[in-house]
Amino acid sequence: MTYFAAHETVASPHPRGPPGVLSLRRKQRGFRPRSCPRGGKLSSPTLRADVEPNFEDQKIAETALLQLSDFPAGWEAQPAKDEDDDDDEGKKEIATCVGVPYDQLYDDSNATANSPDFTSPDDVEISNTVGVAGDETWLAEAFEVTSRPEYRNCMAKSMQKVMEDGAEDEDLELGEVTVNELSFEQHGDESVAFRVTMPIESSGFSFEYVGDFVIVRIGRGQVVTTAFSLGGTVDAEDLNGYVQLGVSRLQDAL
Repeated sequence: MTYFAAHETVASPHPRGPPGVLSLRRKQRGFRPRSCPRGGKLSSPTLRADVEPNFEDQKIAETALLQLSDFPAGWEAQPAKDEDDDDDEGKKEIATCVGVPYDQLYDDSNATANSPDFTSPDDVEISNTVGVAGDETWLAEAFEVTSRPEYRNCMAKSMQKVMEDGAEDEDLELGEVTVNELSFEQHGDESVAFRVTMPIESSGFSFEYVGDFVIVRIGRGQVVTTAFSLGGTVDAEDLNGYVQLGVSRLQDAL
């Protein structure tokens, strides 16, 4: 079973996509679901000046991150994008879209760390974000929100906006993003997995840009693993292995 594939209407001279598609891919690099306690966009170990997460919790979160040594030879690492004002607005939009108060889904005082974005030679990108909350009950309630179909639909809308903004200067036609729940091995205390798919047309070729999201809660900690691809493939066993690495490290650190 494969989790990603590019679908072309005819044989393409660009196995990883035409230049416009690759440019869009680079512009959106680092897109992560705003589903960790702080929203999943803060790069470790840099912290925003207006929040002071618990130092020990921050170290726990960083301990559970994926590392370049976890991947086969040929993979590369790029630093995760730092959180900015657009991400703060994005979190507010997600909460509003789902229909819950901001503080039911996000707590900006919780510790969060992002792994680099790890990219394979065929442009598959995998990363994880780890959050540690001060209150397990709060995180369990927040996780219940992220497991709802409404949350997945709002994530699809968020991804659509990111992709459309990135495609403004490219010769691309973007289709409507769809989202589906994935059948995936259960991890931790509770977990949920879903797939977001966007059709793209460029230079007479049709592609599917696909992202898989696996969110796992372990006590008062949470691991979000994401995998994106335009032209490569990652099977369920491989993706599950990267999820398990982060989950095991967080379990050991908590």
